[in-house]
Amino acid sequence: MLNPFRPAEHQPLLPVEEQNRRIAPLRWQILEATFLGYTFYYFTRNNLPIVSLEAASDLTYSSAQMGLLMGATGLAYGIGKFILGALSDRSNPRAFMPAGLLLSAALNFLFGAASNFWIHLGLWTLNGFVQGAGWPPCGRSLGHWYSKSERGTVFGFWNIAHNIGGGLIGPLAAAAASAFGWRSAFYIPGILAVLAAVYLMIRLRDTPQSVGLRSIEAFPPMSNAKYLIALIASVLTGNAIAGAVMYTLLPYEQLPAAVTMLNLVLIPACFWVIGMLPGNRASPPSRLSAAIPAHDVSLEKELSLWEILWNNVLTNKIIWLFAIANLFVYVVRYSLIDWGPTYLKQAKGASMQTGGFSTLAFEASAIVSTLLIGWISDKSGGRRGMVSLICMIPVFLAFLGMIVMPPGFLWVHIVLFGVVGFFIYPPVMLLGVAGLDFTSKKAVGAAAGFIGLLGYTGKFVEGIALGVLSKELGWPGALSFIAASCIVAILMLAFTWKLKPAE
Repeated sequence: MLNPFRPAEHQPLLPVEEQNRRIAPLRWQILEATFLGYTFYYFTRNNLPIVSLEAASDLTYSSAQMGLLMGATGLAYGIGKFILGALSDRSNPRAFMPAGLLLSAALNFLFGAASNFWIHLGLWTLNGFVQGAGWPPCGRSLGHWYSKSERGTVFGFWNIAHNIGGGLIGPLAAAAASAFGWRSAFYIPGILAVLAAVYLMIRLRDTPQSVGLRSIEAFPPMSNAKYLIALIASVLTGNAIAGAVMYTLLPYEQLPAAVTMLNLVLIPACFWVIGMLPGNRASPPSRLSAAIPAHDVSLEKELSLWEILWNNVLTNKIIWLFAIANLFVYVVRYSLIDWGPTYLKQAKGASMQTGGFSTLAFEASAIVSTLLIGWISDKSGGRRGMVSLICMIPVFLAFLGMIVMPPGFLWVHIVLFGVVGFFIYPPVMLLGVAGLDFTSKKAVGAAAGFIGLLGYTGKFVEGIALGVLSKELGWPGALSFIAASCIVAILMLAFTWKLKPAE
């Protein structure tokens, strides 16, 4: 039977000079496509928390019901990331990733049209499962196109897609809901996701061998660091210039939506411009020898599903250790994603637009930190657990500050949201990269999926616990639960302090 998702077949090797010419632009193209594609996965996943209060009011849903909606979604995503991750290890990302995005868009359309809680629960839980098709093909692609020596830096940059997607959907969903009602917060992101899926079908490729190149290990060391820095600098500069103009011309309430629309155009444009620079387009970054290295064959052997799951994941004690630590890290991470806007509205009197802006502050603050701390983890010999533990300490202090803060001080809370975002996303990224470090690149999706499964189990616990605690004990009790989770995460990460990948 024809399988449209099967890995692309290896093509005859191109001449050495042609391989040298094509490797740089293709690597950048893969980074660009996976980055932009995963950004839009977030558009169809993080939109519910932004309009949860408005939807609950319109549909007379209780806070416990909304907590179940978001909690069940998180658990389904963890299961989907594990199951679909294992399948993605034996699939072509060019077909696998856009298929998941199209299904998620369809579920968003249906969710926006429905008005029954149990239908909503079923649709959003299924959406959580389908969202598991996002990260694994990205991990497979980057694992095949970028070498181990680049992993911390490249994944540190790529992880910014979480923050861009999670940050932009806040103002976009809030603006859509304010203008057209809360249901449009599902319709508009769904339309954008369909367009992004088509883009992925055009731009993505499978392995280097599928386009006539050797495996990435056959090439001398390469680095995209200077282009990544140039990309970030160009995006920030564009935002600063355009933001200053919009600040003088637009009312405050329209600024978040305007910044969102700006970046939907600016970020892809900057990718394309940087991709056209000589080092990314014409000048080969390294020279490939004509000899075929022995590891070209051994490292590229596709594994059976049993070899992926049993040999590389379920019996891997180190993977288990990072996965358990990830559970508590995700409790902290998703507390502000799921409940941050609602907390600010209920406890601090924030408007819907300001609540959406808090999500942007939380996500945007990690843009620099993930790249910087990913690079630091490379320089520390790959000690991802040690670096993650250090990052969790200021996260705990930020939640402690929220607990002791007297009434008012809305903008101080938004700053603390930014502090949490700055330091929580590096551990989120590093614990996933650690799974790659301690398994085969042919089992990347399953290893990361398993670590994510336990992480999203933590999200499930968080979603229900905060819904109940905020009602029974108030927001101080809910914040205390998050702070306690920070402490447990720190204790768990202490066991990973000395772990680093083998040379």
